[in-house]
Amino acid sequence: QDNHATWSPWSAETSFETLKQYEVLFTTDGTPGASLDGSTTQTVTHGDDATNVMAVSPVSHHFVNWMLDGVDYSTSPSLVVLNVTGPMKLVAHFSINEYTLTYMADANGSIVGETPQVVAARPRWFLEDHQAADMKRVAGRFQAQEG
Repeated sequence: QDNHATWSPWSAETSFETLKQYEVLFTTDGTPGASLDGSTTQTVTHGDDATNVMAVSPVSHHFVNWMLDGVDYSTSPSLVVLNVTGPMKLVAHFSINEYTLTYMADANGSIVGETPQVVAARPRWFLEDHQAADMKRVAGRFQAQEG
């Protein structure tokens, strides 16, 4: 019996391992008017990088962070996931803008109510829908004061 091996380029075996691919999903937290620029569903080969996705805030909000499985992932609105090793779902979170208003009276004046006040921004659609009704109420007050 022949128990020795002879190597030959024509008899060498080559094996190719199938590279795994994973789905990487990008979504928003449901904030009205928020959007994503870039491919929001990507199929990425194990160890490769996803392509850039940018979280875009609506006018009345600002970007907070990207979260993966309920954990902070990135605070940059522009996100490239590096070295993908499994399926991922990343969620862009936004928060409504808030402003601090401070009222001050001159030497002969007074202020009734709290100062400072923290107020949330109103989305443009809210303002547009309510602007006509608010203007009528304001106009009614001025007319009542004049009369």
